Formats: sequence, C-alpha cells, structure tokens
Amino acid sequence: MAQPGEHHAAAQKLAQRAAASDADDAWAVVFLFYCSLHLIDGYLKTKGARFEASNHGARRGAIKLAPELRQADPAYRELQSLSEQVRYDPCFVPTTANLASARQLAEKIRSIVEPKLQHKLASPT
Repeated sequence: MAQPGEHHAAAQKLAQRAAASDADDAWAVVFLFYCSLHLIDGYLKTKGARFEASNHGARRGAIKLAPELRQADPAYRELQSLSEQVRYDPCFVPTTANLASARQLAEKIRSIVEPKLQHKLASPT
C-alpha cells in the first residue's frame, strides 16, 4: 500500500494532468477527483489503521470519523458523483461549467486536506 508521501506525489501528478487536459473536460474531471482521493488517502494514512480506506465506502466512513475532514466531505461527495457520471453514464457529456465546478470542489478539498498532510509529512509522529 502507498505511503502518505506517495499519495501526495500522486495527487500532484494528477493535478498537473488535470491542468494539461483542458481540451478534454471529461478526463480533467476524473483527474481532479483522483487527485482529491489521493490527498485524502495520504492524510488518512497518517492517522493510523482505523482510518485507512481500501474502497470508496471505507474512505467515506473514515472521512466522517475525522472531524478535521468533515468540511471536505460535501465537496468530496459531489466531486466523486461528477466523476462517476463522466465515467459511467454514456449519455453524460461534461460541460465547461462541470469542469469549473470540479475545479472549485477539488480546490476546496485541497485547501482543507493538503496543509494537514504536508504538516504530517514534515513532522511524522
């Protein structure tokens, strides 16, 4: 399983891929979701085995157990839903507005989670 720093590095790469995918709104939305997922997974891994998540349901449960992440939960759920629409609904074609929404949601998640993850990476205890 990936360590917190590896999750952080994966999130950064996915954020770069999302920025480079402007011509393809669908891929950018998916990259933004997985960027957020890796930030959250990285942080949850710093909290111990009780918070580790091997699937989406377990991750949602772990987010709810971590009071410091509760503000990120609505944005995460909405971004996950949008990403699932892109990937699994063949009739759904994301618009520029969908991409803008995904960027706002991912930024909200990043602003909550990344500073916490960076703090843990800088001073592991």
